[in-house]
Amino acid sequence: LILAGLVNLPELNGLAIFGAWFILLFFASLWLWWQYTDYRNDVYILTDDKIIDIEMQPLGLNAKQREAELERVQNVSAEQPGLWAKVFGYGNVVVSTAASDEGFTFNMVPNPGQVQSTVFQKREQSRARSEKRQEMRRQQELVEALTVYHQLRGGSASPTSADGFGDRV
Repeated sequence: LILAGLVNLPELNGLAIFGAWFILLFFASLWLWWQYTDYRNDVYILTDDKIIDIEMQPLGLNAKQREAELERVQNVSAEQPGLWAKVFGYGNVVVSTAASDEGFTFNMVPNPGQVQSTVFQKREQSRARSEKRQEMRRQQELVEALTVYHQLRGGSASPTSADGFGDRV
């Protein structure tokens, strides 16, 4: 108002200046609270099989949850933009998946390098478990095939020997 020439400086009293500063401080505090609560409501969960991203605005106005299988994770990168991010040890972790979506971006997480290595470790553990399950399935299929073969050759229907394959042919 002063710059526009609508109010002269001598006409302003202390109460008007205090009121204007109070209103400005109130809205700045409200904005700061909103930003902090929005940051605290965002949850990133890393399980043994999945990566889950829950983004929720303050007061429950909007919530969005996305998840992806860890086996579909293609790349994980950690970035610390700027000097303050390096000094305070926070940054962003970007997870690229094989899906057609944009992947996941975890903003302002503490120690992003450690988060990156944890995601890589969980991904490798998930892939190892998946390979082990596939190997067990292949072994089970082989046992079933050998049992059927043994039955067709005239052996008993159930294996009786200690090795699990019945009588030797």
